[in-house]
Amino acid sequence: MAAGMLVAGGAGSAAAESTATTASCEVHIGNTYKSGYLINGSGSIASSCPSDTRGSVSIERWTGLRWLIVASYSIRPGGNNTIQYDCRGSGTQSWQTVVRGLLPEGYRSKISNRIRVSC
Repeated sequence: MAAGMLVAGGAGSAAAESTATTASCEVHIGNTYKSGYLINGSGSIASSCPSDTRGSVSIERWTGLRWLIVASYSIRPGGNNTIQYDCRGSGTQSWQTVVRGLLPEGYRSKISNRIRVSC
């Protein structure tokens, strides 16, 4: 089938709907920001993804050599998943939020903005 063709009714409809559902299954990331002593972030997996889709949202700190996950939890499709980390006493550091998911079309991840703040 040529790209951009629409299928109206018939046996091709189920395949077209399945492709559309898979195409809209993606991960989303919000901004990372500091409020008081908390590093805040958010990430999600689209609610259009199959219910068995799994992923995680995490806050990471730059160690000078690599990004270290300091807070993480599992997420499922739908809703907005916020995460916080109390950075008190860690000095000036760089931070980011990452969302990862194993989607029907494969592994996907997105990284937020990076901030450098003093805690």
